Amino acid sequence: MHLVNQFLDQVNQTHPVGMEMVFKFFVTFSRFEFALKSSIVFAKSNKYNSAEPDWKKFINTINGSFDKNKHEVLLNAVTSILNNPPRVQRFASNNLIWESQVFYKNESEIEKLGQHIRDIRNNLFHGAKFEDSFQPEISRNYDLLHNALVVLDEWLQLEDRVRSCFLTPFHEEH
Repeated sequence: MHLVNQFLDQVNQTHPVGMEMVFKFFVTFSRFEFALKSSIVFAKSNKYNSAEPDWKKFINTINGSFDKNKHEVLLNAVTSILNNPPRVQRFASNNLIWESQVFYKNESEIEKLGQHIRDIRNNLFHGAKFEDSFQPEISRNYDLLHNALVVLDEWLQLEDRVRSCFLTPFHEEH
């Protein structure tokens, strides 16, 4: 555990408010995907018959009721993510590079928003963003995490089944 603890010591030196935001995003995103799958309506099976969240079906379901103009905080969050989206890592000439996500021309704003939120999660979960800062007021990463949480909160309010699963209390195993 020496190397793991060495890495965790470095993580613990990150700005405490930023690390709290990382924790909130990880927990919320994980629970959100759990809620999608637990609703059964927004679960699908992959080629290995493992359950996965069906983001596309969820996005299509809430598309008609999602109003980014509902309040200023939501509008600012959506606008910020869409105007300054997370980039994704790709290979080029045997090196990792950061590039913009590529979308089909007919993809809607909410579909792009959903993909960007998953990209935020992927960048964070796979470790690429632990090289960067999470300091409030100066960090683009902090803003992406905060804005994604604002959007996820709104999406939970739009779908009763997902909200119910999201809010289901944790149960201890016996």
